[in-house]
Amino acid sequence: MSVTITEVRNAQSLNADNTAFDVEINHPELGWLPYYLDPNDTDMTVDNSALVTLISSDYLAYVAPTQAELDAELSANLRIERDRRLREEVDPIVTNPLRWNCLLYTSDAADE
Repeated sequence: MSVTITEVRNAQSLNADNTAFDVEINHPELGWLPYYLDPNDTDMTVDNSALVTLISSDYLAYVAPTQAELDAELSANLRIERDRRLREEVDPIVTNPLRWNCLLYTSDAADE
């Protein structure tokens, strides 16, 4: 089932080649929706080539991220990974009272 889109707005290029866009599409049933237009998208529910024609040259140009923005994104991703590891790998060990209890009794027995 293909949906015909006749209106787009607020298009912004996401790469220097101007082949990927963040854009809002006016869906005939759902109204205005955010849409990521990717040239490698194989789902043809929305005809991306028709959207490119609708966008034409009416889009905000691609702006490469600054080094500060890249560093901030890297820091955020590292923090997310650290938090995941703490939650999934460390917390189950540290917060398990039965393990702590077992360790206490094992070390008490070794002291005697």
